[in-house]
Amino acid sequence: MSRRFTITVGTRHAVAELLEDAPTVAGKFWDALPLSSFAIHAKFAGGEMIVMLPFHADPEHEVLDVRRGDIGYFPDMQTLCLFYGDVTPFGYVSVFARVVDGLDEMTAAGSDLLASVSVPVELSPLKTEARR
Repeated sequence: MSRRFTITVGTRHAVAELLEDAPTVAGKFWDALPLSSFAIHAKFAGGEMIVMLPFHADPEHEVLDVRRGDIGYFPDMQTLCLFYGDVTPFGYVSVFARVVDGLDEMTAAGSDLLASVSVPVELSPLKTEARR
């Protein structure tokens, strides 16, 4: 069974699923849940929001070509990068998850972020998921 988690950015919600491409990053992320952080907008990269994470992991399966809905880890800054629109990342990211429901909500959250300095973020295992 896949591991899913909720993302709440301000008042907007989405569900994402961990991928197998970066298992160490995905595992460290899952073990850190639930967590509270904040999001800022990557104003120069395009449709990307950035969330600070409380762990460090080495890069795995890094890519520059990301798609809308991908969630990557940028080890140099210990950040989750949620790509909600057209974007060209500034560096390679380890894509470890993907939004599976609520991507339009994350797009709206990105617009909200453009008007703010930062917005609170909550990341939690989906209530129906068993902790492994």
